[in-house]
Amino acid sequence: GVVGLKPTYGRISRYGLVAFGSSLDQIGPITRDVADCALLMQIISGQDYMDSTSLPREVPEYLFELETPIEKLRIGLPR
Repeated sequence: GVVGLKPTYGRISRYGLVAFGSSLDQIGPITRDVADCALLMQIISGQDYMDSTSLPREVPEYLFELETPIEKLRIGLPR
């Protein structure tokens, strides 16, 4: 299997990316499983002073979040 993720705009630096559509181009991981995706997001996320569009926010503990129970998780679908 393959897991891909399109992160929130600014979560991952776009420094060095040749943009074809500046506000549309994003960098995101493509991995073999969810745990690898979480690990890679942990590594590549965060503010980059070379990219003014990167977010100055704390990076979540993505691997820790995989341990969170999902019994009470609610997902909304528009009709």
